[in-house]
Amino acid sequence: MLEAGAQYLKSFSFDYLCVALVFCVNGIITGSGHTAFASISNILSSVGFRIPMALLFGIVLDGGMRGLGLAAPIASLATTVLVLIFYFSGRWKVSTIIKAV
Repeated sequence: MLEAGAQYLKSFSFDYLCVALVFCVNGIITGSGHTAFASISNILSSVGFRIPMALLFGIVLDGGMRGLGLAAPIASLATTVLVLIFYFSGRWKVSTIIKAV
């Protein structure tokens, strides 16, 4: 059990690098009033990316605990790309809460 846990943690630990960036950019996006995009990207990260990646790497490709651990950083990386595209597009600068006078 310790060996399986160590394999999982070694592959999962890369998630901590991506999650910090995703949370910060999602905070900017949410703060500018684009809560729907932030919610959709978070749901997509957990349900749309993480679960399929866990099934693919853990079961289909027989990666075991290492494959299951890789699902989280891959999902976070995909979400990072998504939120950075939204951020660099500049659409977050147009507030949906306060309209320009």
